[in-house]
Amino acid sequence: METDVRYLIPNRLAFVSATAWQIDELRVDFEGRNACFISSDLHQKYVPLAADFGPVNLGIVHRFCSGFQNRISAKDDQLIIYCISECFEDRANASFLLAAFMMLCRGWTAEEAAAPFTCSSAPFTLRPFRDATFDVPSYELSLLDCLHALERAVSYGWFDLSKFDSQLYWELDNPINGDLHQYCPKFVAMKGPLSRGSTYLETDEIALAPEMYVPTLRRLGVTCVVRLNEPDTYDKTEFERAGIAHHDLYFDD
Repeated sequence: METDVRYLIPNRLAFVSATAWQIDELRVDFEGRNACFISSDLHQKYVPLAADFGPVNLGIVHRFCSGFQNRISAKDDQLIIYCISECFEDRANASFLLAAFMMLCRGWTAEEAAAPFTCSSAPFTLRPFRDATFDVPSYELSLLDCLHALERAVSYGWFDLSKFDSQLYWELDNPINGDLHQYCPKFVAMKGPLSRGSTYLETDEIALAPEMYVPTLRRLGVTCVVRLNEPDTYDKTEFERAGIAHHDLYFDD
């Protein structure tokens, strides 16, 4: 079992994917060697829409990396072993978070950060991320794809771990506030509004009418909304009356 433990930082940080009883066996193997077995539920925080399972969002990346950096920076010489269950969703998202940590906090490149989880000697095979449908995916998103995107966002100044506004991010992420995400200075993605009493509204779904988005969109400097779903989901004049241009670019899911 000890051979299943893979090191990211020699004598300081490692990871393992195993069952609970296997972890207990590992604790025995590492007894007396100043090792600490930890995990978190952050790699389990992704909320799927369909058959999708990740990756987790930037708010989770920030929370994980900030907390993990504090733990790694502690003045002790413990070997920290991060434990991951054997389900493919946990493996994919935990690998992404650990790799993101090595990039953002240890200066690794995307290729260097992906290698421990994707090389021929990796302890498990990662299932690629997929689109949010129940259909057979037409495109697979690899761990390296995700890390390249994060690397590019950092290089453009779109994401900075030390300056990330976590409070604002989670405020906008909340469905009661519109479920918005600002991906870059000029682009905001949001859940499609629904007019009051819309037949598209599903049971227990939280959806805002277009006029309820206006204050937040103004706050973010949005001047144009592009609707990708059906043109009868809401009245676009609610945005236009607020001085926000509106265009339709409908396509089937």
